[in-house]
Amino acid sequence: MSDGILKYRAVLFILVSLVALIAMGAGAAAHGIAAGRMTYAWLLLELCLAPVLLMRSFSGRYALLLVFMLLYFTRFAGLDTQAIGIGEAVAPARTGLFTAAEVAILLGAGLLGAGYVLAARASGKVTQEPPADWNVPMTLVMGLVIWIVGSVAFVTMHVFLQTEKTNLSAAKALGALGEYGAFVVMLGFLMQPLGLLMLAYAYARSRTVVNAVLIVLVVAIQAAIGFVTDYKATAMSGLIIVFLVRILVDNRASKAWLGALVGFVVFAFPVYQAYRLEVTGELGLNRLQAFNRLGHVLEVAWAARDKAQSSPADERPPTFIERSDLKGNIELLMAHAGVDVPFLHGATLVDIPYAFVPRIVMPDKESVSAAQLFSRMIAHAGSDTFISISHLGELYWNFGWLGLLLGMPATGAFLGWVAGRFNFEHGASLTRVMVFMVTVNEQVILFEGEISPAYVVWLRSAVAIWLLHQIFARKVTRPAVRLDLPARQPVLFPNVLP
Repeated sequence: MSDGILKYRAVLFILVSLVALIAMGAGAAAHGIAAGRMTYAWLLLELCLAPVLLMRSFSGRYALLLVFMLLYFTRFAGLDTQAIGIGEAVAPARTGLFTAAEVAILLGAGLLGAGYVLAARASGKVTQEPPADWNVPMTLVMGLVIWIVGSVAFVTMHVFLQTEKTNLSAAKALGALGEYGAFVVMLGFLMQPLGLLMLAYAYARSRTVVNAVLIVLVVAIQAAIGFVTDYKATAMSGLIIVFLVRILVDNRASKAWLGALVGFVVFAFPVYQAYRLEVTGELGLNRLQAFNRLGHVLEVAWAARDKAQSSPADERPPTFIERSDLKGNIELLMAHAGVDVPFLHGATLVDIPYAFVPRIVMPDKESVSAAQLFSRMIAHAGSDTFISISHLGELYWNFGWLGLLLGMPATGAFLGWVAGRFNFEHGASLTRVMVFMVTVNEQVILFEGEISPAYVVWLRSAVAIWLLHQIFARKVTRPAVRLDLPARQPVLFPNVLP
């Protein structure tokens, strides 16, 4: 991909829209999908692809909006699109053209996009001065140290202390550590992505043989950590971070890293699914037991990789599309919230003002989990289960339709402000990359989760990044770009640029 593609973005948008409309129409007719459901999926696709029309570069201020919208489509229309393409065993019952949840999802996408565009445009002109940046060797050393410490803490927590992937096991592990021990361990493995990000940036800035070998080794170890802890997101995080950082720094996608990411999804993802199906399922091993028999576990998972893909839906771990789907939860939420379950009136947002007050200082700090409430009050799945309803669902459950009308544009405005204030149109820096990636993780990827933790972690991360920037960033000495002058200077005037 390159900026050359974006020159034809309007034509490409129209072609993709027409092809999608024809293909979805044909698929819906072939598999008996309701016209309203197909129309909803196509309209959401249009809204989610619309940011392409605004983009002038892949690292510009609208890149964050495109990333958000692509994930938004996956979460709220991925299963619908899959059903249109290959059919489904049982079609959900529906009446009318659109369901209430579909209207809410479409409205939410449009409002968020509008808020984003307005804030991105109003966030001020970007200075032409090169941004202050970190020294590459220092970035490399600090990143490696932070990543190693974070990785040790992550494995310690999720293999040796929390031996099972349940909330009860996590609570017991943290309780055994005590308040201060839990704080240190949690801080340690929360630092791991920061170290990985710093290593990826150092590699993107200086792609020497040593840096290339180091980042490949780190990404491989990250994949292994994800395997032994049974976290596929952790396993993929190395590839994703390196791929995105290369786009932000180079303003184009690396074909090699894109190929590695696709290869992981195609070839390695089934092995990770088989681990959960065979090792923790049929063999009944917890994480510590599986770690102690790692060689045997690898053999079993590799041999069962095809079985994990071909097993019936009720006998295998969910696929990426099935796991990502949130539309069904929104449908269920809107059928009960304000009907037989009361609105929450902001109860799940009460701890945001206390973002910088640690629980060690305020142990009785109030915290209400929307995911846990939904599990217990609506899904009836038990108090130890957390079922995501997304920020969209949480806004609705708190304030009804007014929550969507006000909350989604506000969410978009926040993302647009970040994208406008920390954009890469006139140079990348580690600080800008860190802010962008923290925002992607907490506000884009974790949009599927709860509002309060996402904003609390973002605020804390922003303060930490600011402090690191003040300590380590130094002004770049290369001259600023003068856009009002021609790109090439006449030989007679060699010193026109300052």
